[in-house]
Amino acid sequence: MDKAAQSSQTVITISLMLGLFVSGLDTSIVNIMLPTLQSAFQVRADQIMMLATMYLTMMAALQLLFGRCADIFDAAMIFLMGIFLFMLGSIGCALSLSFGHILSGRVIQGIGGAMMAASFGALILSEFPRDRIGSILGAVIMVMSFGTIIGPPLGGYLAQHISWHWAFIINIPLCLLSGAALALHLGSRARPQRSFQENIKQLDLPGGILSIIMFTTLPLGLVSLAKNGWHPLQTGGLFGLFVCSLILFIAVEKRAETPLLQLAVFRDRSLTMLITIKVVLFMALNGILVIFPFFLTRSVGMSPSAAGMLMLANAGAMAVVTPLAGKLTDRLGGSGIMTCGSLGLLVISSSAFILPGSPSFILLATVLILFGAGFAAVLISSTAMLLECAPAGQEGVFSAMNSLTMSVGGSLGLSLFSYLYAVGAAGKTGPVAAEGGLVTALTGVTVCAALLLTIAVIYITTTNAAAKATTGTRS
Repeated sequence: MDKAAQSSQTVITISLMLGLFVSGLDTSIVNIMLPTLQSAFQVRADQIMMLATMYLTMMAALQLLFGRCADIFDAAMIFLMGIFLFMLGSIGCALSLSFGHILSGRVIQGIGGAMMAASFGALILSEFPRDRIGSILGAVIMVMSFGTIIGPPLGGYLAQHISWHWAFIINIPLCLLSGAALALHLGSRARPQRSFQENIKQLDLPGGILSIIMFTTLPLGLVSLAKNGWHPLQTGGLFGLFVCSLILFIAVEKRAETPLLQLAVFRDRSLTMLITIKVVLFMALNGILVIFPFFLTRSVGMSPSAAGMLMLANAGAMAVVTPLAGKLTDRLGGSGIMTCGSLGLLVISSSAFILPGSPSFILLATVLILFGAGFAAVLISSTAMLLECAPAGQEGVFSAMNSLTMSVGGSLGLSLFSYLYAVGAAGKTGPVAAEGGLVTALTGVTVCAALLLTIAVIYITTTNAAAKATTGTRS
């Protein structure tokens, strides 16, 4: 590799790290700030939760559209625009004088975050050799994880000792650095030959609008189900709208000259299995994030701050293991790493049933660390293999599908494990209720881990058989 290419890759890596670090930091820092913001703007609890809900909804709803934009226009340009919008939304939030202003800022942040999430995988695929994808993913996701880790303590400090405004102000210099690095890379490249008008003709706007409706109604429906249970008009209406938009989306994409998503890609069983693995993985991860804080505070007797600090063991393990998992994926192949991680999750989830009672701090931390390590191994290996499935010209769409697995899996996990915890705790009180909820929810996590391992084994068997058939045909 020449020095110019190596320098360009370094600049892109720095930009990706800073951009996704800000995204991870902002998500966790704002969540811990919600009680402070509720007092500052004098609104109800359900209103202040809209700051988190609208951000995540925008992130999910716009993924496919911006993924396709990354393919048509330029992944680096879409990521740069995402950084700019995220910074603009942060400025708006920091200067907000009313709840409407800060909510608008969060919506703009969500649009920028969606652009970054939809294009970062395409940017990696287009700028780095395929045998380094795992390593780059591991490094970038490690930095993003550190942003998520330091968000809660930093947000708590800012809220208590300085001002909530700084939770958004600190994003601005980081966005400027990330954007400057990427702009430097774009300035050194040749300009695309096609005009904007030619590019926009390639964009399937009807499919894009339907995808926005689909991935707005599905997460909102699942969140509504988790919080309020089944409600015919609210929850049922959201799910009904999702189903209708999904049917229309499939019909439109089949007839579109330049579809937003080539539906034929789902004939590839390997791709379908990888998507399923990632959805189930994020379901299980959200299960752990939902059930453990309740168990730690209501059964073990920890304070909320102590429980929050202990939960960092899970995120910290993920941050540490992701770069290692990335390097091993590049050297050994993702299938083995994914299978080992799935097996590890099954073993630890099966062993975690010993926790109800009086578990020590060390035992609790060990369980959370092992969960984090297993999640990281499956996350990096499956992400690398999913992105590697992308055909030429669809890198952005596959990057968007990869990000969507987090949104969809997270919403499903929140809904499912909130329900399981409630079922296990029903009819009980105090620590016994928390322990019952933990056991029931851990059963769900164990089922998810077993499903992950089963699909991973089937994936290896299928890909090996396909490779042998290809080799036999050639010979």
